[in-house]
Amino acid sequence: MTTVAHAPTQVHHEPMSFWRKYIFSTDHKIIGIQFLFVSLFFLLLGGLMAMQIRWQLGFPGKPLPGGGILPESMTSGGVILPEYYIQLVTMHGTFMVFFAIMPLLMGVYANFLIPLKIGTHDMAFPRLNMWSFWLAFTAGLIMVAGFFVPDGAARAGWTMYAPLSARPDLSGATYGQMLWCVSIVVLGLSSVLGSVNYITTVINHRAPGMSWFRLPLSVWAIFITAILAVLALPVLQGAAIMLLFDQTIGTHFFDPLAGGQALLWQHLFWFFGHPEVYILILPAMGMVSDIIANGSRKPIFGYHSMVFAIVGIAFLGWIVWGHHMFMSGMNPTLGSTFMVSTLLISVPSAIKVFNWLGTMWRGNLHFTVPMLNAVGFVSMFTIGGAVRVVRRDPLLVSKDVRPHDERTDRQAPLLADVRDLQPDLLPDAHPWDGRPHATDLRPDAIRLPEGDAAAQRVHLDRRVRAVRRAAAVSLQLPLEPEAGEKGGAEPLARQRARVVVAESRSARQLGARAQRVPRTLRVQRARGGERGLPAPVREALH
Repeated sequence: MTTVAHAPTQVHHEPMSFWRKYIFSTDHKIIGIQFLFVSLFFLLLGGLMAMQIRWQLGFPGKPLPGGGILPESMTSGGVILPEYYIQLVTMHGTFMVFFAIMPLLMGVYANFLIPLKIGTHDMAFPRLNMWSFWLAFTAGLIMVAGFFVPDGAARAGWTMYAPLSARPDLSGATYGQMLWCVSIVVLGLSSVLGSVNYITTVINHRAPGMSWFRLPLSVWAIFITAILAVLALPVLQGAAIMLLFDQTIGTHFFDPLAGGQALLWQHLFWFFGHPEVYILILPAMGMVSDIIANGSRKPIFGYHSMVFAIVGIAFLGWIVWGHHMFMSGMNPTLGSTFMVSTLLISVPSAIKVFNWLGTMWRGNLHFTVPMLNAVGFVSMFTIGGAVRVVRRDPLLVSKDVRPHDERTDRQAPLLADVRDLQPDLLPDAHPWDGRPHATDLRPDAIRLPEGDAAAQRVHLDRRVRAVRRAAAVSLQLPLEPEAGEKGGAEPLARQRARVVVAESRSARQLGARAQRVPRTLRVQRARGGERGLPAPVREALH
């Protein structure tokens, strides 16, 4: 019998140009390096913003070192302007969450680890992988461009709470807010494309013999994270598109004055936001599992339970978003439901901690640098898990949660910093619980003479000007008593005013809102003019 030996086939690749090989590459390792450089750039940019924030907090009103190179729209004589400070706070959080941590943990490690650890030559869709990177890069450029448009970058915080983010007249930013929304939509598309690629690669391109329960835990974590990203990012994209429509074409999804729902944005954002927490931490957990097993020179303790814990965390992560909104005035029963689900998600997290400790127990420990960092991760994660038991209980977080129509003088410190307003607009009200001079902060407690039109808001900065420029206003504001209280309407000028020393400085944020604290004054204004307002007030409003 004759045996024919077949020589190994030589695979020849066509030579590629520099642009094709290193810029518009479809190789998973090159794309991982590209994600690495981009994420480190935005990490550096976010860190520089954090240093500016710390300088302003530590040395308010002092010139920023090197601040002279910044344009006058950001600094004045090197001193950080208030509007630029708000931009820093907003963009720092945005860059760190969306453009530093997400690309670093998913774009870099998923592209590097998945093909190498499951035994395949590349991703399932190499061209889709390339597009995923360039869309993420484009989204970052769009976000950075916000600093160079009129009125500067977005100013509503990285969570973009409405109606502040939906109305340019409140935030003071127009194009910057729009660019934030467009950038998030493009980044979401990038994440979805990349996640579909990761999922398909893990399912269809495993090497022969690489069954599901032989996958490294780092690959399991990235696989589950990709599923979370595919389901969560479209929710944020839809919310960003709705917010963009509010800013551009006049819709009112999130503007309460026009019939919208401000809390709708919070629900949409945090329905994405809490799975996003696990999008950020699950890849790190998977890597820590592999590092601890290697540093202990033994297999991971409880492999199957670790896999099920990752799946359990991903599942429970969808039903806990409400714990970000305990102070939004939600129904206490609903809040208790979110409390229970949030406590339940601690169980799979605790399983992972015990398995990490079980892996190190009686292991041949080698405290290399990665091992030391992994042990530090476990220690910090354990401390955070112990604290969260208290922080996730709405009854322990706030013992002051009361029905929104209950009057309490505990609300008074929230507005106590506005000392220019209190003597005229926040006088002592009629006693309602037997205590004299209980400050009444009901939204309808202070009224101007009624006109012919619907009520509109006069914001805090306008109120300050109105009080300072119109001393006669205090003589024309009748305070109406509650039902069952004695006495009739009484001019404010006849009532004794008092100023409460405040512990909170939140009232200094002129655009802030609170459901239970009236930071706005409702006035009756005529449709064809302002006939119902006193003359000094009409002048102050323009």
